[in-house]
Amino acid sequence: MRSRRERVPAPGRPRVALTCLTVVLLTATTVRAAPPPSPADPVADPIAEPAAVGPVVEGPSAPPPVLDGPPPASKQLPEPRTGHAPPLVFSGAPGSQGGLLGTDDPVRALFEMPPSTRDDAYGPRPAGIPSLSREQIVRYGLDNPYVKAADQNIEAMRALLRMAKFAWVPIVRTSAVLTPGAAIECDDVSLQGENGQPFSYQYCRAAGDPATGLGRDGGDPADLQTVGGYFDRIAQAGIALRLSAEFVVPITTFGKILSAKKLATQGVEIARLQHLATEQETLLRIYEAHAALLLARESVGILDEAWGIIGAERVKIETELGIGPDGEPAFDADPESLNLDRDPDDLTRLEVGEIELAGRMREARMIEAKALASLWAIAGSAAPRGFDVAEQRLAPDTIEGGLAELDHYRTLALKNRPEAKLADAGVEARKVQEKLARTNFLPDLGAVVRLGYGYANKATPEMRTLNYTGRLNYSNVYFGLAMSWNLDFHNNAFALQRARAQRREAEYQREAAQRLLALEVEDAYRGVIDAEQQLRFAELARDKSWRLVISEQTSGTIGASNFEDLRKALTKWAEFEFQRFEAVMKRNVALARLSRAVGVPLTSH
Repeated sequence: MRSRRERVPAPGRPRVALTCLTVVLLTATTVRAAPPPSPADPVADPIAEPAAVGPVVEGPSAPPPVLDGPPPASKQLPEPRTGHAPPLVFSGAPGSQGGLLGTDDPVRALFEMPPSTRDDAYGPRPAGIPSLSREQIVRYGLDNPYVKAADQNIEAMRALLRMAKFAWVPIVRTSAVLTPGAAIECDDVSLQGENGQPFSYQYCRAAGDPATGLGRDGGDPADLQTVGGYFDRIAQAGIALRLSAEFVVPITTFGKILSAKKLATQGVEIARLQHLATEQETLLRIYEAHAALLLARESVGILDEAWGIIGAERVKIETELGIGPDGEPAFDADPESLNLDRDPDDLTRLEVGEIELAGRMREARMIEAKALASLWAIAGSAAPRGFDVAEQRLAPDTIEGGLAELDHYRTLALKNRPEAKLADAGVEARKVQEKLARTNFLPDLGAVVRLGYGYANKATPEMRTLNYTGRLNYSNVYFGLAMSWNLDFHNNAFALQRARAQRREAEYQREAAQRLLALEVEDAYRGVIDAEQQLRFAELARDKSWRLVISEQTSGTIGASNFEDLRKALTKWAEFEFQRFEAVMKRNVALARLSRAVGVPLTSH
């Protein structure tokens, strides 16, 4: 909280001692104004002019007015609202927001809060905590989890690009199978051919019983090509091992690999642009929260000064009315200090003003706490715990080179804005996908090398494949050309139609994005100009209204002032003072949004 000694009035501005509920009317500030009372609410506007008071009949003999029947409905007054809601018991620390609930005077407690704890964003900051400038908060904020997630997205896209670049590497498919084998025996038989020439013939069969060499029923050995025969000799089967490897070296894919590389490259570029957009969005959020925090603290400073003026006015009113510190009439009041023309209701009006002032302070503190908590969340765990901002005043940001024309910023946005580049990259990616869908109609050509090896420990290794199937002991290698061609042409045609439609969709989306981007630039640009105009008007009106305050106070020294005129003049001055701070915040936020819209920083920081 800024102390009152730091807020020195401008030269020639005497401190005005009056009901400074006028100073607290923050109707034009970022602190939200209280809603107007409903028609059924018997409590009128606390700053409205008091109603006329009729003659008072003194003494107990004054007869009550006689009414014939109930008064008309339009004359009936609502019942006064009395009673209070039961207070919420809170056992928190004195410097916390919840600690305000345990005070007997909640109005005064808002202005005399002790410093909060380091991790509590509500209330005055404690001494000794680190302070960070806005630029330091930005550096911490650019290391938050959202930005880190965008970094990992880039790494994922780069991995896909490396996969596409190494698509020429031969594809190796291997398999290993270990199963029960088969006990097979072979005998060589010499036979006589038709031409009288002898030849050898290999007769292979399932191995018989180890003792007799016959089958289980005493006949021939079992046929291993049947289920029954296989399980009949499963105990003597042994094991069989089969190994295979196949190498496919792509020769040409008719553009598929090249299109995949281009598509992966576009994916990396899109991830980079998303990363940049995340950084710029983080920067905008920091600028908005920082400006809101400083505006809330400027409001707190003015409200704190107004509270001091109210205290001085309370002393003056109580002295003129002869009221002691306990709120009761003082028996030892100085007769010379009494003012018989002082309206006793002025003290009630002042108390109502104190409540209004406390309500505005409550809203300002809440905005301050939310803005500071937002900065903590954006800065993340890398920033010092419970830090405060180093800037003490809300000052307008400076535009490098001055404010240019609107067309200049539109051109910058189309050239530098990440979202504009994202739209272009999206169109290029859809074009590559369309080309890839077109190449699916063509085959893939490659060189194939296939290796095979099998071993069965219970089968005769010299078995020749001519006389049986399912060879168990073997080794082979094949070389050749292979072509893979998906002849599902109708589905490929539908996929191509879909890719074309998505490409046209991306083009229309890019056009729409460019139009919306230009509108966003124009909105932010006009926001900067409007805030600048509001700032100038508020400064001019503030100075003019202060002259009226001085004039009314000067008239009061000669007994010619009017209390209501002085109150209204000070009300106007307070409104324009807060409008000036609000305009500074709006200008800084609009400039930050313009920087976000064009994609490049525009401030001198």
